[in-house]
Amino acid sequence: MVGGEQQGAWRWPAMAAALVAGLNVFDALFTVALLQLGIGREANPLMRGLYQLSPWLFVAVKAAAVTGALAILLRHRARRLARLALALAAVVYLALVAYELAGLAGAR
Repeated sequence: MVGGEQQGAWRWPAMAAALVAGLNVFDALFTVALLQLGIGREANPLMRGLYQLSPWLFVAVKAAAVTGALAILLRHRARRLARLALALAAVVYLALVAYELAGLAGAR
């Protein structure tokens, strides 16, 4: 690839990472809301413990962990596996946030 082709090939992984980062924030906030309403359960025992210590600590650690993982994937975005992981993460987070929104809508 040369010039603009190469730049375009590198652009979508960064866009996917930005999407995942944003959806991760929504996921964390929706999870806190669902837990506060008593209609959700955090499946990850480590994150459940962090939530019990402080919901804001839960959000901060979740954001930091996902941001770190995204940074690693972007650093290796030339590898097919890293690009696949970014695409898969975007799809999974879209589905997860939609699921949480449905749970919050049903809680009204």
